[in-house]
Amino acid sequence: MDDPLSSMAIIESLVSRFREAATLVESTEGLIRVISHYDGDGICSGGILSKMLFRGQKRFHASNVSVLTKEDVAALDGGFSLLIVSDMGSSIAPDISARAMKLGTRCIILDHHQPDGRGTPYSISDGRGILEINPRFHSVNSSSGCCASTLAFLMAVAIDQKNLDLGVFALAGAIADRQNVPEFLELNSNIRTYLQNRGDLRSLKGLPLQGRTVGESLEMANDPFMTDLSGNPENVSRLLGTLGIDPRSTLGDLSKDKLKLLQSYLYVHMLRSGVDPGAVHELFRETVLTEKWGDVQSLAFEIDACGRVGDTGTGTEVIWGSAEARERAYSIRRDYRMKVQQAILSVKRAGPRKMEHIDVIEVAEDKMAGVLAGIAHNYLFSHSRPVLSVSISGGEAKISSRGNRGLCKKGLNLGKIMNESSKGIGGTGGGHDVAAGATVPADRIEEYLSAVDKAVGEQIGRKK
Repeated sequence: MDDPLSSMAIIESLVSRFREAATLVESTEGLIRVISHYDGDGICSGGILSKMLFRGQKRFHASNVSVLTKEDVAALDGGFSLLIVSDMGSSIAPDISARAMKLGTRCIILDHHQPDGRGTPYSISDGRGILEINPRFHSVNSSSGCCASTLAFLMAVAIDQKNLDLGVFALAGAIADRQNVPEFLELNSNIRTYLQNRGDLRSLKGLPLQGRTVGESLEMANDPFMTDLSGNPENVSRLLGTLGIDPRSTLGDLSKDKLKLLQSYLYVHMLRSGVDPGAVHELFRETVLTEKWGDVQSLAFEIDACGRVGDTGTGTEVIWGSAEARERAYSIRRDYRMKVQQAILSVKRAGPRKMEHIDVIEVAEDKMAGVLAGIAHNYLFSHSRPVLSVSISGGEAKISSRGNRGLCKKGLNLGKIMNESSKGIGGTGGGHDVAAGATVPADRIEEYLSAVDKAVGEQIGRKK
């Protein structure tokens, strides 16, 4: 019988961890507690895990959270035999270990974020009570080649091959984390290729736009954000009329010539608007389609939008196959896109606060902070400076930061900066080299921003 993990060319050191995790799950007779992040990757990974457990006839309790702090871990009151933490956990693994040991339970961490200074993962055999699966310990680029949904899917397949149908949500989670930009890499690419060879999906190069019509796709476009078109139905209608394209048609209805014509126009339009050429080239990135789920990018952002508005339940229901939930998710996504668009237009009008090495924007809702920082960095402001978005509420300041691959090649590591700058002022932070976040006391935000600005300067500000 075909071994999917071998056919996907998953490195052996990771395969052995997935096999060990499978043994832990299968041997657990009591309640399994699943905690995952609230964004698209977190919902997809949590959904994969919950469906895997249901199929395996395991009792479980799953939930999504915006952040998992040391205090949250200390408040876990037990009642479960196994804890699975997904899309978070590596940065506070020592605290999770201490709590697991006190509760007499075991834990699996599925995370792709940077651990806090450790060079080796935790293992059950080292007496810490944790099996940590983080591809960063296995020479995998976890900012671009693997996400939590990737890990959840591979673990689910290690348990039972009938979970191969959940592979679409591994890719959806990767897309929600922008790991398809400019293309799927490493573990994500291996999964895509395997599923494509099975006939579960097809891949093509096309416009990365989501919407049920061409007109809606352009009018509602936030990523890519297109100046004078996004949020401007009159200009969209005028453009499509000039190009001879019916705004009510779908992207799939367009002939190759019409699709190429639209693509070429948008490419030139974005370059003239001052968008970074690397971001503009994303107009030609890969699109993944399935017969059951349609455009996986649309699926990914619908699930992600559910998390952004606090309705992770609908996103999970989509993964479980509810057609009614998919319609709800589509409506949520449409409303959320309008909300983001209004916010980004406001950010565009206000412009950034320019520090020496970073741009800073203020955001009213913390759950929109990362999205707005990413759009502002990619499509509105300078591409040679990271963008930080700040949201202040209830005595806390939440910060999201975004950069690009070019800056990371010059030495930028936002995860390290956000983590180290928060130390000593009562905050926490971390993430990836290209995207990271932090929470600090609101009355120390200026101190924090100055520390980040200085650290960015030390990493890339003086490098040519």
